[in-house]
Amino acid sequence: MIIIKKWGFKSILILSIGVVFALILNGCNDPASNLSSGKNISNANSSEKQKGGFDSVSEYSLNVVYFSSADQGPHQDYRKRISEIMLYLQDYYADWMQQWGYGDKTFGLEVNQASQMVDIIHIEGQYPVDDYPYSGGAGKVMDEVNAYFDEHPEEKTSDHILVIMPDEVGNPGVPFYGIGRWCFALDSGPEMTIDNLGVGGEAGDQASWIGGLAHELGHGLNLPHNSHKMSEEQQYGTALMDNGNHVFDQPTFLTPVDAAILNTNQVFSPNSGSFYGEVDASLEEISGSYQNGSIVVDGKFQTDTPVTDVIVYLDPEGRSTYNQIGWTVKPNSDNTFSVSMSTSELFETTDKDYQLKVRLVFENGSTKQFSIQNYTYNNGIPDLDFDYGPRPINSRDSWEVVDFSSEEVATGSVASLILDGDYDTIWHSRWADVNPDPGHPHYLTVDMGESLNVEGFQFVQRQDGRRNIKDVSIEVSSDGQTWQELGSYELAHTSLPQSLILEQQQTFRYFKLTTHSAWDEAKFAALAEVGTF
Repeated sequence: MIIIKKWGFKSILILSIGVVFALILNGCNDPASNLSSGKNISNANSSEKQKGGFDSVSEYSLNVVYFSSADQGPHQDYRKRISEIMLYLQDYYADWMQQWGYGDKTFGLEVNQASQMVDIIHIEGQYPVDDYPYSGGAGKVMDEVNAYFDEHPEEKTSDHILVIMPDEVGNPGVPFYGIGRWCFALDSGPEMTIDNLGVGGEAGDQASWIGGLAHELGHGLNLPHNSHKMSEEQQYGTALMDNGNHVFDQPTFLTPVDAAILNTNQVFSPNSGSFYGEVDASLEEISGSYQNGSIVVDGKFQTDTPVTDVIVYLDPEGRSTYNQIGWTVKPNSDNTFSVSMSTSELFETTDKDYQLKVRLVFENGSTKQFSIQNYTYNNGIPDLDFDYGPRPINSRDSWEVVDFSSEEVATGSVASLILDGDYDTIWHSRWADVNPDPGHPHYLTVDMGESLNVEGFQFVQRQDGRRNIKDVSIEVSSDGQTWQELGSYELAHTSLPQSLILEQQQTFRYFKLTTHSAWDEAKFAALAEVGTF
C-alpha cells in the first residue's frame, strides 16, 4: 500500500524550489509577471502561450480560467496561489489513481517548468458581479469563456474547463458547481493557500474552500457524487465526492469508482484520440440476489464501444447520490460481469429503501448508467431477488397507438415511440406549455391489428430512470369499445426489459395502459417500449 501524501509535500517542494529559482532570475518581481497568461483577454494574442514556455506532460490539459467581473478584480497573488493549489490537486489525484491500480496518471496542466506556475487564463467579464449569480449565472460566464476560445482556439487544451471566480469567503454568490465538463469554483481571498488548510480563523476559513474546488473539479472531470464503504472510511477518511469538500483538511480520498471513471478521461490520457463520442450500449440481462451476507449481481451487456469497467451502486433512497456506494469490476471478454457486495460495508441497513444501479465506463471516456431495481432492507436483510432480460415478443409490425391522454411534441417524445424498438426514444406525457399541468392518470391505447393470445406484457422504462412508471392498470378489448380490466400492477424501477405475466392467458386485440404514479413521484409519465408475449 502506498503512503498518501495528504498535504501534497511533493507539490509544495516543487513549488518552493521553482519560485526561488524564478526569483533569482527575475529579482523581486512576481514570478508570474512575465508570463503571457498574466495578460487579460483584451491584450492577449494567440501565440503568447507558446512564448510563455508552458507545456504539459499529458496530451490534453485542463483549461484553468480565472474569471473576474467588471467591478471586482482578482484577489491578491491569485496566480501563485491557484498554481500551488492546482499542482497540489494534480498530485492528490495521481496518488489515488496509483492507489487503486490505474498507474501514475493524473489530469494534465499547462505549466511553466522554470517557475512552476500554471497557465491561468484571466478573463475580465463584461458585467458587474451581480450579473453572474450562483443561480443562473454560469450560462453568461460560459458564453464569455466560449467567445474567448472561439477567438483563440489554440489556447483551448481540452474539453474540460475549470472556472475560478473571486468572491468573499462564506458568501458563494457566484456559480459553484459542475455542469457537464465545466466546473465552477471560488477564490475566497489571499489566505486561500495550501499552507492555511486546517489552521483555523479567517485564514483557515478561506483555505477551506480548496476542498470545494477539489470537489467541483471532480464533477468537471466527469465524476458523480458517491460515498465510501465502511472499511474505506476507517482506512482513508471521507470520500471527496461525498462530503470530502467540507473536511478537506482532514483525510479525504478518491474512491475506486472515481478512479475507474477518471482512467478513461480525456485529460488523463497520455495519447491523443477521440473522446466522448456517442455509444450504442444496453444491458441485455441482469440478475441479483442476497447470498451469505452479500448482494450478488450478474449481468451481460452489448456495446459498440469497449467497456473498461463496470460500476454497481447501492444507493439509499435512490434520490440523493451523495451516499451511493459503488463497487467496480472488470468485464469478461464475452461482456458479462459479476460482483459481490458485502452489506457489512453499508452504513444504513435498517428498514431502508435502496436503489441498485449499473454504470458502464467506456474506453472513449463516456459512461452510461442504468437503473436496475428498488429494494428494501428489513431488519438488516435486503429483500432482493430479480432476473431481468428480453424475451421473444409478438411481432409489432402492424401495431399502432390509437389513443393517448397527451404526448410531448416539443421534444419529440410522442406516443408512437413505444413501438419503435429503440430503448433510447420515449413517450412522455405533455409537460411544456400546459395550464394546468396534467397529473396522473395518463394513458395509452394500442391496437395490435389482430386478436392475439397473450400470456403477459414486456415493458422497458425510460433509461435514465426519470418518470419511470410505478403503478399501472391494464384494460383489454376485442373491439376497442368494450373493455375488461386485467388488474393493477407495480412496474420495477429498472432500465431493463421486465416481464409482467398474467394470471391466465387472455385473448384480445386492444390494450390500454393507465398510469397512476411514477417512481420519482413526478406528476408526469414516460415509457420506452411495450410488447406482448
